[in-house]
Amino acid sequence: MSPFLSEFTDWLKAESFQFSISDVFNLTPDPSPAERGAIRPRVAPLSAGEGSGVRLGDIDSSIAKSISDTYVTIENQNLTFHLIPLNFSEIDVATNSIRPRNDDGRMLFVATQKNHRLIHLHEDVWRTQQNLVKSRIRSLLGRFKKVNGRHCFVERIDKKISSNFLNNNHLQYSVKSKYQYGLFLKSQYAEKFLGIEPSQNPENTLVAVATFSGGRAMKFGERAGQRSYELLRFASLSGYVVVGGLDKLLQAFIKEHQPDDIMTYADADWSDGRSYKVLGFDEIGAIPPQEFWINPVTFERVSGGNVVENKNTFLKTYNTGSIKFIKFIPKNNVE
Repeated sequence: MSPFLSEFTDWLKAESFQFSISDVFNLTPDPSPAERGAIRPRVAPLSAGEGSGVRLGDIDSSIAKSISDTYVTIENQNLTFHLIPLNFSEIDVATNSIRPRNDDGRMLFVATQKNHRLIHLHEDVWRTQQNLVKSRIRSLLGRFKKVNGRHCFVERIDKKISSNFLNNNHLQYSVKSKYQYGLFLKSQYAEKFLGIEPSQNPENTLVAVATFSGGRAMKFGERAGQRSYELLRFASLSGYVVVGGLDKLLQAFIKEHQPDDIMTYADADWSDGRSYKVLGFDEIGAIPPQEFWINPVTFERVSGGNVVENKNTFLKTYNTGSIKFIKFIPKNNVE
């Protein structure tokens, strides 16, 4: 058992979660050819000069079987974790990269069809953001504290406040944004929901943040002339779920900027985007897996678009890509 798997399962035991371990993910038989055609593309060609140039999902089955995939399924919860270790035995020496893994597109299709959540957990994320990972897993399994959005109000906040909040509560940290909105729990409810006495914290408490891009005028196609924005980040206070929180932040943004649509992306390593669909977003496409470089000693992660000074000391890996969503805003809904 790898140290990663051992640490992860030890934590599950400490949390009293019942689970099973397998080296395959197979809730149902493989999809039929017709069903396979409906699977979103989740593979990307390797760059020129990087080995064989095969697509990450179209690898030979003998290669796939040689990879030590591990799946940890939480019993009676429709939730499985695909653990992805930084294992040197899986490194392609020619490209200094972690070898392509099993067909994540097939796995995601099977999971979605069975209303099953499939989480791809990379070892570097576990090592560097363990508290956030644990908090998110607890939330997925129903172990969270609840805050009612109706007891909160929305205010514009500055970049410093939003960045600090997101860097402490979002697995992908903060990114550059144009507009930042905060959801504050009214001080009179702090004791009820946060366990904080009013005398200890007389101020309203920031419990969620959403950030947005500037508007972009669409010039071509059916959306020509429309103004589109992007929801870049949303996070609630770690360990808490703010019921109706994202919707309240979205409505405040819509009222102020009157967009024609709002786009966003769900990280396919962690989400199938079901929460966006509840809020009226439509799934419209997918972004292929993105390249990352990881320092196997410090677990520092650098996106493929950034320069890595000494690539010989980093390993190249890929995430599972993203799912693209859009919410169209009828003008008669904008107050």
